[in-house]
Amino acid sequence: MKTIVEQIQTALEEQEVEKVYFLFHQFMDHVTENQIEELIDVASFAFNAGYFEEARQAYLCLTEFEPEESAWTILLAEILVNQGEYDQALSVFI
Repeated sequence: MKTIVEQIQTALEEQEVEKVYFLFHQFMDHVTENQIEELIDVASFAFNAGYFEEARQAYLCLTEFEPEESAWTILLAEILVNQGEYDQALSVFI
C-alpha cells in the first residue's frame, strides 16, 4: 500500500489537484500520534511542494504531538512569516 505522500505525489503527477487536497485533509482529519513519521513526511512534502496552508496545519499538529521538538515550532513560524502573519509567528514561541 502506498504511503499518503506517495498517493499525493501520484495525484499531483496526474494533475488531480482536488484529489491532492482530499487526500491531505482526509489524512489530517484522522492523524494520530502513532503516525508521527508519516505526518513529518506530509508536512515536509507539503512545504516543499508549495502547499503552505497544508504544511502549516501539519506542523501545527506536530507541535501539539511533540511540543518539546523545537524544529516543528521553527518551521511553523517560518510558514507564518512567509504568509505575512508576523504576530502569530511570534506567538508560537510564547
